[in-house]
Amino acid sequence: MNTTPLSKVPAGMATHSNIHSNTCYSVREYFNGKIVLLTGCTGLVGKVVLEKLLRSTPGIRNVTLVIRPRLRSEETLTAADRLRTEILANPLFDALRHEHGSAFGPWVEAKVTCIDGDINRDRFGLSSSAWSRLADRVDVVLHSAGTVNLLERIDVALNLNVGGPMTALSLAKAAQASMVHVSTAYVCGRQQGLIEEKILAPEDALNEIGSPGAEPSAHYDVEEEITSLKKQCRTFNNPDPIPVSVGHDYLSERMTDVVVQRITDLGITRARGLGWLDPYGYTKFLAEQMLSRHQGEVPLGIVRPSIVESTLCDPYPGWIQNYRMADPVLMNYGKGHIHDFPGCSDTALDLVPVDSVANAILAVAAYIGSRIEKSTVIHVATSGSNPLTMELLHDLLKKYFTANPMLNKSGAPIAVPDWVYPPPEVFTEQLRCRIEQFECELAGIRRQGRQMTPEERSRLRKLRIGIGRSKKLMSIAEMYAPYTTLRCRFGDTVARRVRSLMKPSELTTFDFSATRFAWEHYLCSVHLPGVRRHLHQFPDGEG
Repeated sequence: MNTTPLSKVPAGMATHSNIHSNTCYSVREYFNGKIVLLTGCTGLVGKVVLEKLLRSTPGIRNVTLVIRPRLRSEETLTAADRLRTEILANPLFDALRHEHGSAFGPWVEAKVTCIDGDINRDRFGLSSSAWSRLADRVDVVLHSAGTVNLLERIDVALNLNVGGPMTALSLAKAAQASMVHVSTAYVCGRQQGLIEEKILAPEDALNEIGSPGAEPSAHYDVEEEITSLKKQCRTFNNPDPIPVSVGHDYLSERMTDVVVQRITDLGITRARGLGWLDPYGYTKFLAEQMLSRHQGEVPLGIVRPSIVESTLCDPYPGWIQNYRMADPVLMNYGKGHIHDFPGCSDTALDLVPVDSVANAILAVAAYIGSRIEKSTVIHVATSGSNPLTMELLHDLLKKYFTANPMLNKSGAPIAVPDWVYPPPEVFTEQLRCRIEQFECELAGIRRQGRQMTPEERSRLRKLRIGIGRSKKLMSIAEMYAPYTTLRCRFGDTVARRVRSLMKPSELTTFDFSATRFAWEHYLCSVHLPGVRRHLHQFPDGEG
Protein backbone atom coordinates (compact mmCIF):
# COMPACT_ATOMS: atom_id res chain seq x y z
CA MET A 1 0.00 0.00 0.00
CA ASN A 2 0.98 3.63 -0.24
CA THR A 3 3.81 4.57 2.13
CA THR A 4 4.69 7.95 0.59
CA PRO A 5 4.62 10.73 3.22
CA LEU A 6 1.62 12.98 2.80
CA SER A 7 0.97 16.34 4.36
CA LYS A 8 -2.22 18.22 5.04
CA VAL A 9 -3.77 20.60 2.59
CA PRO A 10 -2.63 24.11 3.58
CA ALA A 11 -5.14 26.09 5.61
CA GLY A 12 -7.61 28.00 3.50
CA MET A 13 -7.54 25.55 0.58
CA ALA A 14 -9.65 22.46 1.20
CA THR A 15 -9.45 21.81 4.92
CA HIS A 16 -12.76 23.53 5.68
CA SER A 17 -15.55 24.36 3.27
CA ASN A 18 -17.20 27.77 3.31
CA ILE A 19 -20.44 26.55 4.85
CA HIS A 20 -22.43 28.34 7.52
CA SER A 21 -25.09 27.04 9.86
CA ASN A 22 -27.94 28.39 7.73
CA THR A 23 -26.82 26.66 4.52
CA CYS A 24 -26.35 23.09 3.44
CA TYR A 25 -23.11 21.13 3.46
CA SER A 26 -21.70 18.62 0.99
CA VAL A 27 -20.19 15.32 2.13
CA ARG A 28 -18.29 14.87 -1.13
CA GLU A 29 -16.93 18.40 -1.16
CA TYR A 30 -15.89 18.18 2.48
CA PHE A 31 -13.72 15.11 1.86
CA ASN A 32 -12.04 16.60 -1.24
CA GLY A 33 -8.29 16.66 -0.61
CA LYS A 34 -8.64 15.21 2.89
CA ILE A 35 -6.42 12.63 4.58
CA VAL A 36 -8.64 10.46 6.79
CA LEU A 37 -7.42 8.16 9.54
CA LEU A 38 -9.77 5.19 10.04
CA THR A 39 -9.64 2.62 12.84
CA GLY A 40 -11.63 -0.59 13.08
CA CYS A 41 -11.48 -1.28 9.35
CA THR A 42 -11.37 -5.08 9.83
CA GLY A 43 -14.77 -4.91 11.55
CA LEU A 44 -18.25 -4.70 10.03
CA VAL A 45 -18.77 -0.92 10.30
CA GLY A 46 -15.17 -0.01 9.47
CA LYS A 47 -15.16 -2.10 6.29
CA VAL A 48 -18.34 -0.43 5.03
CA VAL A 49 -17.00 3.04 5.91
CA LEU A 50 -13.78 2.34 3.99
CA GLU A 51 -15.65 1.06 0.94
CA LYS A 52 -18.02 4.04 1.02
CA LEU A 53 -15.17 6.54 1.30
CA LEU A 54 -13.35 5.01 -1.67
CA ARG A 55 -16.44 4.69 -3.87
CA SER A 56 -18.51 7.76 -3.00
CA THR A 57 -15.95 10.48 -2.14
CA PRO A 58 -13.73 10.35 -5.23
CA GLY A 59 -11.88 13.53 -4.28
CA ILE A 60 -10.53 12.09 -1.05
CA ARG A 61 -6.75 12.23 -0.99
CA ASN A 62 -5.90 9.30 1.25
CA VAL A 63 -7.39 6.89 3.78
CA THR A 64 -4.86 5.81 6.42
CA LEU A 65 -5.75 2.58 8.21
CA VAL A 66 -4.51 1.54 11.65
CA ILE A 67 -4.45 -2.27 11.63
CA ARG A 68 -2.97 -4.52 14.28
CA PRO A 69 -0.56 -7.19 12.98
CA ARG A 70 -1.57 -10.67 14.10
CA LEU A 71 -0.11 -14.15 14.22
CA ARG A 72 -1.45 -16.89 11.97
CA SER A 73 0.24 -20.19 12.68
CA GLU A 74 3.88 -19.12 12.90
CA GLU A 75 3.50 -16.28 10.44
CA THR A 76 2.95 -12.62 11.32
CA LEU A 77 0.38 -10.88 9.15
CA THR A 78 1.23 -7.20 8.74
CA ALA A 79 -1.31 -4.43 8.32
CA ALA A 80 -0.77 -4.59 4.55
CA ASP A 81 -1.27 -8.37 4.57
CA ARG A 82 -4.53 -8.04 6.48
CA LEU A 83 -5.75 -5.25 4.21
CA ARG A 84 -5.17 -7.45 1.19
CA THR A 85 -6.54 -10.73 2.55
CA GLU A 86 -9.20 -9.72 5.11
CA ILE A 87 -10.56 -6.49 3.66
CA LEU A 88 -10.01 -5.90 -0.05
CA ALA A 89 -10.58 -9.58 -0.92
CA ASN A 90 -14.06 -9.35 0.60
CA PRO A 91 -17.05 -9.34 -1.82
CA LEU A 92 -17.99 -5.98 -0.29
CA PHE A 93 -15.37 -4.42 -2.60
CA ASP A 94 -16.60 -6.14 -5.78
CA ALA A 95 -18.30 -2.96 -7.04
CA LEU A 96 -15.00 -1.07 -6.81
CA ARG A 97 -13.13 -3.95 -8.43
CA HIS A 98 -15.62 -3.94 -11.30
CA GLU A 99 -15.44 -0.15 -11.65
CA HIS A 100 -11.63 -0.01 -11.85
CA GLY A 101 -10.95 -3.36 -13.52
CA SER A 102 -7.27 -4.19 -13.86
CA ALA A 103 -6.36 -0.77 -12.40
CA PHE A 104 -7.99 -1.61 -9.05
CA GLY A 105 -4.70 -2.64 -7.36
CA PRO A 106 -2.70 0.47 -8.35
CA TRP A 107 -5.69 2.69 -7.61
CA VAL A 108 -5.95 1.31 -4.06
CA GLU A 109 -2.19 1.65 -3.63
CA ALA A 110 -2.51 5.35 -4.37
CA LYS A 111 -5.54 5.89 -2.11
CA VAL A 112 -4.85 3.74 0.96
CA THR A 113 -1.99 3.77 3.46
CA CYS A 114 -1.54 1.05 6.13
CA ILE A 115 -0.03 1.52 9.57
CA ASP A 116 0.94 -1.40 11.81
CA GLY A 117 -0.63 -0.21 15.04
CA ASP A 118 -2.66 -1.31 18.05
CA ILE A 119 -5.45 0.77 19.59
CA ASN A 120 -4.73 -0.97 22.91
CA ARG A 121 -1.47 0.94 23.23
CA ASP A 122 -0.44 4.55 23.75
CA ARG A 123 0.11 6.30 20.38
CA PHE A 124 -1.22 3.08 18.76
CA GLY A 125 2.15 1.56 19.64
CA LEU A 126 3.97 3.99 17.32
CA SER A 127 7.23 5.73 18.12
CA SER A 128 7.01 9.40 19.03
CA SER A 129 8.47 10.39 15.66
CA ALA A 130 6.03 8.18 13.71
CA TRP A 131 3.17 9.59 15.81
CA SER A 132 4.26 13.15 14.99
CA ARG A 133 4.48 12.36 11.28
CA LEU A 134 0.99 10.88 11.41
CA ALA A 135 -0.37 13.97 13.19
CA ASP A 136 1.19 16.20 10.54
CA ARG A 137 -0.84 14.42 7.87
CA VAL A 138 -4.30 13.75 9.26
CA ASP A 139 -7.33 16.00 8.66
CA VAL A 140 -10.13 13.73 9.95
CA VAL A 141 -10.14 10.89 12.50
CA LEU A 142 -12.89 8.27 12.16
CA HIS A 143 -12.76 5.92 15.14
CA SER A 144 -14.88 2.80 14.78
CA ALA A 145 -12.58 0.28 16.52
CA GLY A 146 -13.65 -1.47 19.70
CA THR A 147 -15.04 -4.72 21.02
CA VAL A 148 -18.69 -5.53 20.32
CA ASN A 149 -18.73 -8.55 22.64
CA LEU A 150 -21.58 -7.65 24.97
CA LEU A 151 -20.12 -9.61 27.91
CA GLU A 152 -16.46 -8.83 27.22
CA ARG A 153 -13.94 -8.97 30.05
CA ILE A 154 -13.97 -5.57 31.69
CA ASP A 155 -10.18 -5.07 31.37
CA VAL A 156 -10.33 -5.79 27.64
CA ALA A 157 -13.45 -3.64 27.19
CA LEU A 158 -11.81 -0.72 29.03
CA ASN A 159 -8.69 -1.00 26.85
CA LEU A 160 -10.59 -1.17 23.57
CA ASN A 161 -13.74 0.86 24.21
CA VAL A 162 -12.28 3.61 26.42
CA GLY A 163 -8.51 3.63 25.87
CA GLY A 164 -8.85 3.39 22.09
CA PRO A 165 -11.13 6.44 21.71
CA MET A 166 -8.89 8.49 24.01
CA THR A 167 -5.83 7.65 21.92
CA ALA A 168 -7.78 8.63 18.80
CA LEU A 169 -8.71 11.93 20.49
CA SER A 170 -5.08 12.60 21.39
CA LEU A 171 -4.21 12.17 17.71
CA ALA A 172 -7.03 14.52 16.66
CA LYS A 173 -5.68 17.12 19.12
CA ALA A 174 -2.11 16.77 17.88
CA ALA A 175 -3.29 16.94 14.27
CA GLN A 176 -5.81 19.76 14.87
CA ALA A 177 -8.26 17.45 13.12
CA SER A 178 -11.95 16.74 13.61
CA MET A 179 -13.07 13.39 15.01
CA VAL A 180 -16.07 11.07 14.77
CA HIS A 181 -16.41 8.36 17.39
CA VAL A 182 -18.70 5.35 16.90
CA SER A 183 -20.50 4.67 20.17
CA THR A 184 -23.79 2.80 20.74
CA ALA A 185 -27.37 3.83 21.40
CA TYR A 186 -27.26 1.50 24.41
CA VAL A 187 -25.23 3.93 26.49
CA CYS A 188 -28.77 4.60 27.76
CA GLY A 189 -28.70 1.51 29.94
CA ARG A 190 -32.14 0.65 31.32
CA GLN A 191 -33.65 4.09 30.74
CA GLN A 192 -37.25 3.99 29.56
CA GLY A 193 -39.21 6.24 27.25
CA LEU A 194 -37.61 8.65 24.80
CA ILE A 195 -33.80 8.68 24.80
CA GLU A 196 -32.41 12.00 23.61
CA GLU A 197 -29.28 12.61 21.55
CA LYS A 198 -27.15 14.21 24.22
CA ILE A 199 -24.47 13.36 26.78
CA LEU A 200 -25.74 13.63 30.34
CA ALA A 201 -23.51 14.74 33.21
CA PRO A 202 -22.18 11.60 34.97
CA GLU A 203 -24.33 11.90 38.09
CA ASP A 204 -27.43 12.73 36.02
CA ALA A 205 -26.78 9.75 33.77
CA LEU A 206 -26.34 7.44 36.75
CA ASN A 207 -29.54 8.66 38.34
CA GLU A 208 -31.45 8.29 35.04
CA ILE A 209 -30.03 4.85 34.28
CA GLY A 210 -29.80 3.41 37.79
CA SER A 211 -31.69 0.31 38.81
CA PRO A 212 -35.24 0.82 40.14
CA GLY A 213 -35.16 1.63 43.84
CA ALA A 214 -31.47 2.53 43.84
CA GLU A 215 -30.34 5.49 45.90
CA PRO A 216 -29.49 8.64 43.86
CA SER A 217 -25.79 8.95 43.21
CA ALA A 218 -24.20 11.66 45.32
CA HIS A 219 -20.77 11.31 43.75
CA TYR A 220 -19.59 9.52 40.66
CA ASP A 221 -16.33 10.33 38.90
CA VAL A 222 -15.67 8.65 35.56
CA GLU A 223 -11.88 8.66 35.82
CA GLU A 224 -12.00 7.32 39.37
CA GLU A 225 -14.33 4.57 38.17
CA ILE A 226 -11.97 3.52 35.36
CA THR A 227 -8.96 3.56 37.69
CA SER A 228 -10.83 1.51 40.28
CA LEU A 229 -11.92 -1.14 37.79
CA LYS A 230 -8.40 -1.49 36.38
CA LYS A 231 -6.99 -1.78 39.90
CA GLN A 232 -9.46 -4.53 40.78
CA CYS A 233 -8.54 -6.42 37.60
CA ARG A 234 -4.84 -6.27 38.53
CA THR A 235 -5.61 -7.36 42.09
CA PHE A 236 -7.31 -10.50 40.81
CA ASN A 237 -4.07 -11.50 39.13
CA ASN A 238 -1.71 -11.05 42.10
CA PRO A 239 1.04 -11.91 42.84
CA ASP A 240 1.88 -11.27 39.18
CA PRO A 241 0.15 -7.97 38.34
CA ILE A 242 0.02 -7.03 34.67
CA PRO A 243 0.69 -3.49 33.43
CA VAL A 244 -2.43 -1.65 32.32
CA SER A 245 -0.71 -0.60 29.09
CA VAL A 246 -0.24 -4.18 27.93
CA GLY A 247 -2.51 -5.30 25.09
CA HIS A 248 -5.32 -7.78 25.71
CA ASP A 249 -3.69 -10.66 23.81
CA TYR A 250 -0.84 -10.68 26.33
CA LEU A 251 -3.32 -10.49 29.18
CA SER A 252 -5.18 -13.53 27.86
CA GLU A 253 -2.00 -15.60 27.66
CA ARG A 254 -0.96 -14.85 31.25
CA MET A 255 -4.29 -15.40 33.04
CA THR A 256 -5.85 -18.60 34.31
CA ASP A 257 -9.45 -19.43 33.43
CA VAL A 258 -10.46 -18.70 37.02
CA VAL A 259 -8.98 -15.20 36.91
CA VAL A 260 -10.53 -14.51 33.51
CA GLN A 261 -13.95 -15.54 34.86
CA ARG A 262 -13.56 -13.36 37.96
CA ILE A 263 -12.68 -10.34 35.82
CA THR A 264 -15.58 -11.07 33.47
CA ASP A 265 -17.99 -11.38 36.41
CA LEU A 266 -16.65 -8.12 37.88
CA GLY A 267 -17.58 -6.21 34.72
CA ILE A 268 -21.02 -7.78 34.38
CA THR A 269 -21.84 -7.22 38.06
CA ARG A 270 -20.63 -3.61 38.05
CA ALA A 271 -22.37 -2.67 34.79
CA ARG A 272 -25.71 -4.26 35.66
CA GLY A 273 -25.53 -3.08 39.26
CA LEU A 274 -25.38 0.52 38.04
CA GLY A 275 -28.21 0.01 35.54
CA TRP A 276 -26.51 -0.86 32.25
CA LEU A 277 -27.37 -3.93 30.21
CA ASP A 278 -23.80 -5.22 29.97
CA PRO A 279 -20.11 -4.17 30.05
CA TYR A 280 -20.30 -3.22 26.36
CA GLY A 281 -22.84 -0.45 26.87
CA TYR A 282 -21.20 0.64 30.11
CA THR A 283 -17.71 1.04 28.66
CA LYS A 284 -19.17 2.90 25.67
CA PHE A 285 -20.82 5.25 28.18
CA LEU A 286 -17.48 5.75 29.94
CA ALA A 287 -15.84 6.54 26.60
CA GLU A 288 -18.43 9.21 25.77
CA GLN A 289 -17.92 10.78 29.17
CA MET A 290 -14.13 10.82 28.77
CA LEU A 291 -14.29 12.25 25.24
CA SER A 292 -16.67 14.98 26.36
CA ARG A 293 -14.47 15.83 29.34
CA HIS A 294 -11.22 15.99 27.34
CA GLN A 295 -12.51 17.20 23.95
CA GLY A 296 -10.81 20.58 24.09
CA GLU A 297 -10.98 22.36 20.74
CA VAL A 298 -11.48 19.22 18.66
CA PRO A 299 -14.69 19.22 16.58
CA LEU A 300 -16.29 16.00 17.83
CA GLY A 301 -19.17 13.93 16.49
CA ILE A 302 -20.53 10.91 18.32
CA VAL A 303 -22.57 8.43 16.29
CA ARG A 304 -24.75 6.03 18.28
CA PRO A 305 -25.98 3.08 16.21
CA SER A 306 -28.42 0.60 17.69
CA ILE A 307 -28.14 -3.09 16.65
CA VAL A 308 -26.13 -3.06 13.42
CA GLU A 309 -27.13 -5.60 10.78
CA SER A 310 -26.59 -6.28 7.07
CA THR A 311 -26.49 -3.68 4.30
CA LEU A 312 -29.82 -2.42 3.00
CA CYS A 313 -28.59 -1.63 -0.50
CA ASP A 314 -25.05 -0.22 -0.59
CA PRO A 315 -22.87 -1.43 -2.24
CA TYR A 316 -25.32 -4.33 -2.59
CA PRO A 317 -28.17 -5.67 -0.44
CA GLY A 318 -27.64 -8.17 2.36
CA TRP A 319 -23.87 -8.09 2.87
CA ILE A 320 -22.90 -9.03 6.42
CA GLN A 321 -19.85 -10.17 8.34
CA ASN A 322 -20.17 -12.75 11.12
CA TYR A 323 -23.23 -13.31 13.28
CA ARG A 324 -24.54 -9.98 14.46
CA MET A 325 -26.40 -9.48 17.73
CA ALA A 326 -29.90 -10.42 16.56
CA ASP A 327 -28.88 -13.18 14.14
CA PRO A 328 -28.44 -16.06 16.62
CA VAL A 329 -32.05 -15.49 17.73
CA LEU A 330 -33.39 -15.14 14.18
CA MET A 331 -31.59 -18.13 12.70
CA ASN A 332 -32.16 -20.45 15.67
CA TYR A 333 -35.86 -19.65 15.38
CA GLY A 334 -35.72 -20.70 11.72
CA LYS A 335 -33.93 -23.92 12.69
CA GLY A 336 -36.71 -24.76 15.15
CA HIS A 337 -34.41 -24.43 18.18
CA ILE A 338 -36.16 -21.41 19.70
CA HIS A 339 -39.81 -22.07 20.45
CA ASP A 340 -40.22 -18.85 22.41
CA PHE A 341 -38.15 -15.89 23.55
CA PRO A 342 -38.43 -13.45 26.46
CA GLY A 343 -39.74 -10.01 25.67
CA CYS A 344 -42.91 -7.99 25.23
CA SER A 345 -44.95 -7.97 22.05
CA ASP A 346 -44.88 -4.15 21.85
CA THR A 347 -41.18 -3.75 22.71
CA ALA A 348 -39.09 -2.42 19.82
CA LEU A 349 -36.02 -4.41 18.80
CA ASP A 350 -33.94 -1.64 17.28
CA LEU A 351 -32.11 -2.90 14.19
CA VAL A 352 -30.32 -0.68 11.67
CA PRO A 353 -28.58 -1.50 8.35
CA VAL A 354 -24.81 -1.07 8.44
CA ASP A 355 -24.77 1.12 5.31
CA SER A 356 -27.03 3.59 7.15
CA VAL A 357 -24.44 3.70 9.93
CA ALA A 358 -21.57 4.30 7.48
CA ASN A 359 -23.52 7.07 5.75
CA ALA A 360 -24.22 8.73 9.10
CA ILE A 361 -20.54 8.61 10.10
CA LEU A 362 -19.48 10.39 6.91
CA ALA A 363 -22.35 12.88 7.14
CA VAL A 364 -21.48 13.76 10.75
CA ALA A 365 -17.80 14.12 9.83
CA ALA A 366 -18.73 16.65 7.14
CA TYR A 367 -21.28 18.34 9.40
CA ILE A 368 -18.87 19.04 12.27
CA GLY A 369 -15.88 19.51 9.97
CA SER A 370 -17.80 22.21 8.10
CA ARG A 371 -18.18 23.98 11.47
CA ILE A 372 -21.97 23.89 11.49
CA GLU A 373 -21.62 22.69 15.07
CA LYS A 374 -18.49 21.95 17.07
CA SER A 375 -20.05 18.92 18.75
CA THR A 376 -22.99 16.70 17.96
CA VAL A 377 -24.45 13.39 19.07
CA ILE A 378 -26.81 11.46 16.81
CA HIS A 379 -28.68 8.18 17.01
CA VAL A 380 -28.66 5.91 13.99
CA ALA A 381 -31.64 3.90 15.11
CA THR A 382 -35.15 2.97 14.01
CA SER A 383 -37.31 2.70 17.13
CA GLY A 384 -38.15 6.41 17.19
CA SER A 385 -39.45 6.78 13.64
CA ASN A 386 -39.81 3.24 12.23
CA PRO A 387 -40.18 0.80 15.14
CA LEU A 388 -39.85 -2.96 14.71
CA THR A 389 -41.90 -4.44 17.55
CA MET A 390 -41.27 -7.96 18.78
CA GLU A 391 -44.73 -8.92 17.51
CA LEU A 392 -43.97 -7.58 14.01
CA LEU A 393 -40.55 -9.25 14.07
CA HIS A 394 -42.12 -12.61 14.93
CA ASP A 395 -44.79 -12.26 12.23
CA LEU A 396 -42.18 -11.48 9.58
CA LEU A 397 -39.88 -14.28 10.73
CA LYS A 398 -42.71 -16.79 10.60
CA LYS A 399 -43.75 -15.55 7.16
CA TYR A 400 -40.20 -15.80 5.80
CA PHE A 401 -39.30 -19.21 7.28
CA THR A 402 -42.66 -20.66 6.26
CA ALA A 403 -42.07 -19.59 2.66
CA ASN A 404 -38.32 -20.37 2.78
CA PRO A 405 -37.98 -23.10 5.42
CA MET A 406 -34.77 -24.41 6.84
CA LEU A 407 -34.41 -28.16 6.33
CA ASN A 408 -33.61 -30.82 8.89
CA LYS A 409 -31.07 -33.59 8.34
CA SER A 410 -33.69 -35.66 6.55
CA GLY A 411 -34.36 -32.82 4.14
CA ALA A 412 -37.80 -32.06 5.55
CA PRO A 413 -38.95 -28.45 6.12
CA ILE A 414 -38.70 -27.23 9.72
CA ALA A 415 -41.94 -25.74 11.05
CA VAL A 416 -41.64 -22.56 13.10
CA PRO A 417 -43.79 -21.85 16.17
CA ASP A 418 -45.69 -18.89 17.57
CA TRP A 419 -44.16 -16.96 20.46
CA VAL A 420 -45.89 -15.94 23.69
CA TYR A 421 -43.00 -13.81 25.11
CA PRO A 422 -42.49 -15.12 28.67
CA PRO A 423 -40.66 -12.93 31.22
CA PRO A 424 -36.88 -13.59 31.23
CA GLU A 425 -36.94 -15.31 34.63
CA VAL A 426 -39.74 -17.67 33.52
CA PHE A 427 -37.96 -18.45 30.25
CA THR A 428 -34.68 -19.21 32.08
CA GLU A 429 -36.42 -21.41 34.66
CA GLN A 430 -38.13 -23.41 31.90
CA LEU A 431 -34.77 -24.01 30.25
CA ARG A 432 -33.16 -24.97 33.55
CA CYS A 433 -35.90 -27.53 34.22
CA ARG A 434 -35.51 -28.92 30.70
CA ILE A 435 -31.74 -29.32 31.14
CA GLU A 436 -32.23 -31.05 34.52
CA GLN A 437 -34.79 -33.41 32.99
CA PHE A 438 -32.48 -34.29 30.09
CA GLU A 439 -29.50 -34.79 32.41
CA CYS A 440 -31.53 -37.01 34.74
CA GLU A 441 -32.69 -39.22 31.87
CA LEU A 442 -29.16 -39.34 30.44
CA ALA A 443 -27.75 -40.42 33.81
CA GLY A 444 -30.41 -43.12 34.08
CA ILE A 445 -29.42 -44.64 30.73
CA ARG A 446 -25.75 -44.64 31.74
CA ARG A 447 -26.48 -46.33 35.12
CA GLN A 448 -28.06 -49.43 33.61
CA GLY A 449 -24.73 -51.27 33.63
CA ARG A 450 -25.28 -53.16 30.40
CA GLN A 451 -24.63 -52.65 26.73
CA MET A 452 -27.02 -50.08 25.33
CA THR A 453 -29.50 -50.94 22.63
CA PRO A 454 -29.39 -48.96 19.35
CA GLU A 455 -32.52 -47.12 20.50
CA GLU A 456 -30.83 -46.14 23.76
CA ARG A 457 -27.69 -44.96 21.96
CA SER A 458 -29.87 -42.86 19.66
CA ARG A 459 -31.72 -41.44 22.65
CA LEU A 460 -28.41 -40.70 24.38
CA ARG A 461 -27.23 -38.67 21.36
CA LYS A 462 -30.53 -36.75 21.27
CA LEU A 463 -30.30 -35.97 24.98
CA ARG A 464 -26.75 -34.65 24.61
CA ILE A 465 -27.86 -32.50 21.67
CA GLY A 466 -30.86 -31.27 23.67
CA ILE A 467 -28.69 -30.34 26.65
CA GLY A 468 -26.21 -28.53 24.41
CA ARG A 469 -28.94 -26.60 22.59
CA SER A 470 -30.70 -25.68 25.83
CA LYS A 471 -27.48 -24.39 27.38
CA LYS A 472 -26.74 -22.43 24.20
CA LEU A 473 -30.24 -20.96 24.25
CA MET A 474 -29.83 -20.02 27.92
CA SER A 475 -26.59 -18.23 27.04
CA ILE A 476 -28.30 -16.42 24.14
CA ALA A 477 -31.15 -15.36 26.42
CA GLU A 478 -28.77 -14.12 29.13
CA MET A 479 -26.98 -11.97 26.59
CA TYR A 480 -29.87 -10.68 24.46
CA ALA A 481 -33.02 -10.68 26.63
CA PRO A 482 -32.09 -7.27 28.14
CA TYR A 483 -32.44 -5.85 24.61
CA THR A 484 -35.76 -7.55 23.80
CA THR A 485 -37.30 -6.29 27.06
CA LEU A 486 -35.97 -2.71 26.93
CA ARG A 487 -38.85 -0.24 26.84
CA CYS A 488 -37.38 2.82 25.20
CA ARG A 489 -37.31 4.68 21.90
CA PHE A 490 -34.24 6.38 20.49
CA GLY A 491 -34.97 9.94 19.44
CA ASP A 492 -33.60 11.16 16.10
CA THR A 493 -34.19 14.91 16.19
CA VAL A 494 -30.50 15.77 15.78
CA ALA A 495 -30.01 13.05 13.18
CA ARG A 496 -32.85 14.50 11.13
CA ARG A 497 -31.29 17.97 11.39
CA VAL A 498 -27.92 16.69 10.20
CA ARG A 499 -29.65 15.01 7.28
CA SER A 500 -31.85 18.01 6.47
CA LEU A 501 -28.80 20.29 5.99
CA MET A 502 -27.05 17.89 3.63
CA LYS A 503 -26.78 18.96 0.00
CA PRO A 504 -30.08 17.74 -1.57
CA SER A 505 -28.36 15.94 -4.44
CA GLU A 506 -26.46 13.77 -1.90
CA LEU A 507 -29.42 12.72 0.24
CA THR A 508 -29.78 9.40 -1.57
CA THR A 509 -26.06 8.58 -1.66
CA PHE A 510 -25.51 9.25 2.05
CA ASP A 511 -28.99 8.50 3.37
CA PHE A 512 -29.32 7.23 6.94
CA SER A 513 -32.99 7.97 7.57
CA ALA A 514 -34.84 5.43 9.72
CA THR A 515 -37.82 5.59 7.37
CA ARG A 516 -36.01 4.79 4.12
CA PHE A 517 -37.15 1.16 4.12
CA ALA A 518 -40.06 -1.11 5.12
CA TRP A 519 -39.34 -3.90 7.59
CA GLU A 520 -40.90 -6.65 5.51
CA HIS A 521 -38.65 -5.79 2.58
CA TYR A 522 -35.51 -5.46 4.68
CA LEU A 523 -35.96 -8.61 6.78
CA CYS A 524 -37.60 -10.96 4.27
CA SER A 525 -35.94 -9.85 1.02
CA VAL A 526 -32.58 -8.53 2.20
CA HIS A 527 -31.34 -9.44 5.67
CA LEU A 528 -32.42 -13.05 6.22
CA PRO A 529 -31.42 -14.14 2.69
CA GLY A 530 -28.14 -12.28 3.23
CA VAL A 531 -27.41 -14.05 6.52
CA ARG A 532 -28.09 -17.43 4.92
CA ARG A 533 -26.05 -16.63 1.83
CA HIS A 534 -22.98 -15.20 3.55
CA LEU A 535 -22.86 -17.14 6.80
CA HIS A 536 -24.21 -20.52 5.84
CA GLN A 537 -23.08 -20.68 2.22
CA PHE A 538 -26.18 -22.28 0.81
CA PRO A 539 -28.96 -20.98 -1.47
CA ASP A 540 -32.21 -19.62 -0.11
CA GLY A 541 -34.64 -22.35 0.83
CA GLU A 542 -31.98 -24.88 1.77
CA GLY A 543 -30.76 -25.62 5.24
